[in-house]
Amino acid sequence: MPSKSGSEYSSVESRDIKCPGCGARRMRRVARRGFLQKKVYPVLGLYPWECGACREVTMVRKRYQRKRSSQPGAVQEEPQ
Repeated sequence: MPSKSGSEYSSVESRDIKCPGCGARRMRRVARRGFLQKKVYPVLGLYPWECGACREVTMVRKRYQRKRSSQPGAVQEEPQ
């Protein structure tokens, strides 16, 4: 999985968002960094997603919310 610290990555991944750089469908939400990502993009409804193949970060309007399942420790994705 991620090669960086766990606090930098969210456990939410999406197979329906396509990377604009390489075309892979292995995108995952990453923490916001910098002024634009922390202050401006939230107002516009944009969220940072990183490609698991090429590591390109792109801003997408789609966000997933974590949803607890009946099994302890399991996380399900729910589109918002």
